[in-house]
Amino acid sequence: VATNQVFVYSAYDITDEALLKLSELVYENLLVEGGLLILEHSKHALRNIELPNEIDKRKYGGTLFRFIEKK
Repeated sequence: VATNQVFVYSAYDITDEALLKLSELVYENLLVEGGLLILEHSKHALRNIELPNEIDKRKYGGTLFRFIEKK
């Protein structure tokens, strides 16, 4: 079942590779075109990585939220 918004809260000890794979799976399989993936993770994860179709990034303390739109 595809939807227009998915919020993903990841474990803070997840590896960068696993976090990238998780976001890719959600993006490809659960989002409809124009949908929004909100990915929450530790500010230490994916430090120098810009995700495809990322439209915003917000930091709150030790947490980072990435907003990714499916195009």
